[in-house]
Amino acid sequence: MLYADWCPGGKVEWTTASGKQLLTAPAVLNLGTTSQLTYKYTCYLQNGTPCSDSYTLPSAQGLDGGRVAAEMGVEAAGTCAALTNVALSKAMTEFYSKMLCETINLYKGDQARAKAYLANLQKMMKVKVAEVVFPEDQSAVIDALVAGDCQKATQLLAALNTGSVTPDQFNSHILPANTTIKDELIDKITTLQCGCAGLADFTSGDGDCQAIIAQLGKVKAAYSSKQNVTLTKPAKNPLIGQISLGGQCYTDVQLSFVPDQTSLVIDPQYSQGSSSFGMGNAGNTYLTIRLTDAKSGQLESLKTYLFEGGNGLPAPKPPFAITGVQLKLIFPNTAQSRCDEVAAVINKYSTKFGIDNTLRMSHFLGQIGAETQLTYLTELTYSATNIKNSSFATTTRSEGKQVLKYCDLFEGYDATQTSSCPFPYCDPPLYAGTTNLEVKQKYVKSTTLFDYVYACRLGNGTIDSQDGSWFRGRGFVQLTRQDNYESFQAKWIPNIIAPNL
Repeated sequence: MLYADWCPGGKVEWTTASGKQLLTAPAVLNLGTTSQLTYKYTCYLQNGTPCSDSYTLPSAQGLDGGRVAAEMGVEAAGTCAALTNVALSKAMTEFYSKMLCETINLYKGDQARAKAYLANLQKMMKVKVAEVVFPEDQSAVIDALVAGDCQKATQLLAALNTGSVTPDQFNSHILPANTTIKDELIDKITTLQCGCAGLADFTSGDGDCQAIIAQLGKVKAAYSSKQNVTLTKPAKNPLIGQISLGGQCYTDVQLSFVPDQTSLVIDPQYSQGSSSFGMGNAGNTYLTIRLTDAKSGQLESLKTYLFEGGNGLPAPKPPFAITGVQLKLIFPNTAQSRCDEVAAVINKYSTKFGIDNTLRMSHFLGQIGAETQLTYLTELTYSATNIKNSSFATTTRSEGKQVLKYCDLFEGYDATQTSSCPFPYCDPPLYAGTTNLEVKQKYVKSTTLFDYVYACRLGNGTIDSQDGSWFRGRGFVQLTRQDNYESFQAKWIPNIIAPNL
């Protein structure tokens, strides 16, 4: 974005390098994904003196540099040189905000990680951006990080930096450090010791780490082999501690056993609560696994590890993620909550099924949108008008002359039989091009329509079998007809027997 509210005189013009006018104050110009990098500005001071210069966006950093140069503001002065200065505290606010808010979940709720993060950040900044000042007492910053308030932490870190830098200094020195520092910090934070190795300043230590790992190992083995497992209740109940699974730290895990049972037989079933899993047999819960300080996605990661053969790692971010806001723009008549729900499901499975670039995502969204508007996952019945306007009303076949295949839809034309295949003709025949047809009421807003039009093909039986309505369109791609249902079932859910999926 190019901003026009920083000029002390209140009037500024932005133009392209070739002189094309883009913006006159007071306004903001969203440049979008433009490849144009160099812009010229003219700032008219309060005495009317115009100050002109050019500004080049750093190609590696997109529009961030332009935002800082224009939005962060300048000290009012009578020379053009002064207009190029940016308050360092404001520049650092931009820097920290971009870094902290993208990685807040690494240390949210975890004081040990927040402390380690700040210690490493300060070391790196002294090397890469020496002039930046850090607060001596960092407790308030740590509290903000632990609370997940990245904006407050940003303001506290930036506040002591009272100097100034030019946009060029910011672009060439500070802004490029953002990516390298952020990547190095993530590496350091994610390799902090957790679980049975311990954290030196973790107040509760590892607790019952080894005992918890041993019990969870037995549970995982039981679910992997689909066999019952017998657990011996430990002398200490509940077990409480931090563990590490698949490189992920679970800081407060509790295993609670039924008090009056010493030997607990657990079958491969479980129930899930908002922060826990319950296991037992015959409807009784003998063991509860609870995450009292679960971070985003940890409950699902633990479920995958214990019950689904996973490694305990959080699901990787898809290479082409989509948001509920984007879906709402594409499908404006669909509720935002539904768009959010569908986006989460797509992002969970898109990589697995190869929906990983713009073209494939466009095709997929176009298909499921045309079929369902993201909402109607079972094929809807038709009004009389919709039947007339559908392909059912125009599909033809030969009976000497071209006749309408689905002739029984209309008054005065009746299928010769409904209890056998192939698909019946009508008596009398309904010739293509016949006008003034009226739809029979039995097909209007009724699944009887599907029994008729989907009969005798792709595995469906006769009209009387009602296979058409059993196997009508379902799901986002509107899977239809018995052969397709059986193929889907054989590949994805072979243990399901009921025909009505």
